[in-house]
Amino acid sequence: MDLHKHAPAAPRTTELRASDADRDRVADMLREALAEGRLTADEHAERVEGVLAAKTVGELDVFGVSVIKKLTIRPKLAGVVKG
Repeated sequence: MDLHKHAPAAPRTTELRASDADRDRVADMLREALAEGRLTADEHAERVEGVLAAKTVGELDVFGVSVIKKLTIRPKLAGVVKG
């Protein structure tokens, strides 16, 4: 019997359980985005609620990626407006 053939596949990273530290890191990113004016208070509250309810790393990625996208889009637009 070939054990490798029947071994369960390793879970994808996005399917791993999120730790409290993972949630805290994303919440910190959101807090910084709020302080820098990249999120409104309502956006921040909604996203933090989602972060605290997230069970997997993949669920957290949604919130972190959206903040990073806002970070990269706004400087590009500022350059377009100035240029």
